Amino acid sequence: MNLRLWKSVVKLGFCLSAAFILFELIFIAWVWPDWDAWRRGDVPESALIKHYQSQREEDPKLPKLRWTSVRKPFPQRVKKAFLVAEDSRFYEHGGIDYQAIRDAMAYNLQRGKILLGASTISQQTAKNMFLSLSRSPLRKWHELILTYILEAMLKKDQILHVYLNVAEFGVGLYGLEAAARAYYGVSASQLSQEQAIELAATLPSPKKNNPKSRTRPFQKRVHRISATMRVMDQYVAQQGKRPSANDEAMQQELAKKLEQLRQDMAVEAASEVQQEVLAAEKPSDDELAKRLGEPEDHANAEPAADIGASGEAIEQEEKASSPSTGETQEESSP
Repeated sequence: MNLRLWKSVVKLGFCLSAAFILFELIFIAWVWPDWDAWRRGDVPESALIKHYQSQREEDPKLPKLRWTSVRKPFPQRVKKAFLVAEDSRFYEHGGIDYQAIRDAMAYNLQRGKILLGASTISQQTAKNMFLSLSRSPLRKWHELILTYILEAMLKKDQILHVYLNVAEFGVGLYGLEAAARAYYGVSASQLSQEQAIELAATLPSPKKNNPKSRTRPFQKRVHRISATMRVMDQYVAQQGKRPSANDEAMQQELAKKLEQLRQDMAVEAASEVQQEVLAAEKPSDDELAKRLGEPEDHANAEPAADIGASGEAIEQEEKASSPSTGETQEESSP
């Protein structure tokens, strides 16, 4: 009896495994893109853009889609800002940053809650291009598989090009070209390094923190990215020098400072995303009033506070709190 039961379990396991593999093969075949077109720089609409279009069909009050795919490579100064902000080890890992995962696990365990993530540009590209917005384990599994496929089919520069062409920069605003025109009135190729840094600073929560809203979290992130880029330039310059005892000590200090700045940016980005998710799940005062049958009171609403802050004020605050850290187009605005 036990032998029969064991055989039945093995047979069931084999059938389930075969069914799962078949399902995965069908899914991959369904989403399989024209890789040659991607290599040429012809980036199609992402799954995220298609989702927004379907949302707008249900709610025409949403802003029109603003998205333009650019075939020409983006300037190096622009790409540098996004690499520093989003994935500074992009050219070192194979799609999954295991060092960042280990660091995030240690950081989160130390603080007793999940604050730090380790998503790479390759993972974000796979998610944006192919997957839905669900947070199910199956979607995460598909993100992992598609990330490895992306890394196998495209070069790093090609992945980054796709990512910058479809990243979200505001409500209905996708891709670096559309974002540059919407916020600054220039093409992506004309962006200054400062403007590129500001656009890179929007990515954790673009609907809330962007060059138009200029919220305090946005300005802090802009300052952090700028500081990281300065330290990174110093680190690279130091590596090019003839080694000496003082140079080695300086290089180690810069490496520590750079890693701390990277971690601080990642924590800030994760915190912003968590707050945005919680805000989306939490009903507004108007919605609560409707549910409870209470009258809506807009007259007594307090005016929004001025949450802008100068770079100097932010830098002083960071020094006080963290001594270890040195430092389709639409004419309407976002």
